[in-house]
Amino acid sequence: MITVFLFLAIEWFRFNASDFLERSRNGRIVFVGDSIGRNQWESLMCMLSQAIPNKSEIYEVNGNSITKHKGFLSMRFPRQNLTVEYHRTPFLVVIGRPPDKSPKDVKTTVRVDEFNWQSKRWVGSDVLVFNSGHWWNEDKTVLTGCYFEEGRKVNKTMGVMEAFEKSLKTWKSWVLEKLDPDKSYVFFRSYSPVHYRNGTWNTGGLCDADIEPETDKRKMEPEPSHNEYVYKSSGKMVIFLGIESKALLLMFLKTVATGAYPAYQIHGMRFSMRNSCQ
Repeated sequence: MITVFLFLAIEWFRFNASDFLERSRNGRIVFVGDSIGRNQWESLMCMLSQAIPNKSEIYEVNGNSITKHKGFLSMRFPRQNLTVEYHRTPFLVVIGRPPDKSPKDVKTTVRVDEFNWQSKRWVGSDVLVFNSGHWWNEDKTVLTGCYFEEGRKVNKTMGVMEAFEKSLKTWKSWVLEKLDPDKSYVFFRSYSPVHYRNGTWNTGGLCDADIEPETDKRKMEPEPSHNEYVYKSSGKMVIFLGIESKALLLMFLKTVATGAYPAYQIHGMRFSMRNSCQ
């Protein structure tokens, strides 16, 4: 049985990049999801690179520049024979052309019962870190002409959260069918609260103005509803990471990645901690 770990909290301790690299020797670590997952991938790359004296040893396996890249990226640490990969798949399931004779206002569809075609690349990974949720809203789907498809039929009455739940069940089926529980550790990063302040993303709001955790409990946002769907869909696959008294509750951070974070240079490629609000 595959066990999926949900990122809910972390113990506050100092990260040891050298130890992490050694324990990950001859392995593959794969991040799959939207820009939240990409920022976690970038953060891990920045932290691991600090243990490599000669940064030029680290390279992207296909020679791609990571700047504004929207697809597959794989950074290699040759001394450890380790790759750390990112696959951009915001919905996890397939998004594509609608079936023939679909209504004219249906421009694209999210196929909630068909897992992403890139998934064959992920089989055999030692660590898989999934995330999804921030694209599951009306602004990024039905209001742009992107509706939901199931059984090769468009269902214009299907709501966003119903579709999200169905997609998670598709993800769960793939994990149980395709992954070896003795080989792969599977993580699903919980949905983080939107942390724009003084407006939304398209009305002048900012998400990089705060750099400290929120200390006023009255201002803490409630658990995002997306996480309830993740818990329900994962069922007995999930083990909740223990929350110790000194744990840092990630849900209550004002901001996860802000402009106050430094940028790093690895073999001529610049990693900068951009905002991760979308």
